Amino acid sequence: MSLDEYFSHPESERLTPVEDVSDTDPWKWTKLSAPIRVEVKAGEMLYLPALWYHQVAQTVDEDEEVCVAVNYWYDMDFSGPFVSMVNYVRDMTEVVMNS
Repeated sequence: MSLDEYFSHPESERLTPVEDVSDTDPWKWTKLSAPIRVEVKAGEMLYLPALWYHQVAQTVDEDEEVCVAVNYWYDMDFSGPFVSMVNYVRDMTEVVMNS
């Protein structure tokens, strides 16, 4: 599938200006973020919603030798608000990879 198949209509020739983001500071939005620190103890579980950004660090007490973390991934339910976005990204990726 080529880009021409997506943009073959006369209306698509009308262009909308897009802000150049090549020189954007990648840290400009960090001041709006507020990290949440959570300590998960033995036998506990932390659930992260789909597509949530996260960072994980594990620690071991002095008297312990091993720390084990298990991640369980499951298929997202794509019948909700993500379905359009995921389909668009998948289709555009295919177009770019095949062009």
